[in-house]
Amino acid sequence: MGRIGEPAVEPLIWVLNNPDWGVRESETAAEALGRIGDRRAVEPLIRVLSNADSHVRESAAAAEALGRIGSDRAVEPLKRTLSDTDRDVRSSAAQALDTLGWTPDIDEAAAAYWIAKGQWDKCDAIGEPAVKPLIRELNDADSDVRSNAADALGRIGEPAVKR
Repeated sequence: MGRIGEPAVEPLIWVLNNPDWGVRESETAAEALGRIGDRRAVEPLIRVLSNADSHVRESAAAAEALGRIGSDRAVEPLKRTLSDTDRDVRSSAAQALDTLGWTPDIDEAAAAYWIAKGQWDKCDAIGEPAVKPLIRELNDADSDVRSNAADALGRIGEPAVKR
């Protein structure tokens, strides 16, 4: 469908918007829309980022497609997605932001971005704004993530960690 180009955009968007289609179909539609690069797909892809089903958010390839399309409209939703409960979704959002040329500030979104990329030392430099995103990671299923978050909090010097 991606090779068909513009005529395929509306049917692909329909697949994204139709809950009767499965995760695999949504992923295929998102990938094709990313290859086509039509900006009409931006809003439907952004909606996929907030789908209640983590499998849809993760598997739909929406973040990657948004990065490929290159719309600045996707930056804020992708930044919000950096706080998703699913690590793969967060990682996809960080990669999409890289593709869009986004540069993190020194704030919570930046900390969530560096966490998603596994660059824990960057959180040290952010300091206090990184505390909340790091605390969220203390509940991650992966013990390495929890350990890295705790270490980063300790290096920042968060008083709640030292108690």
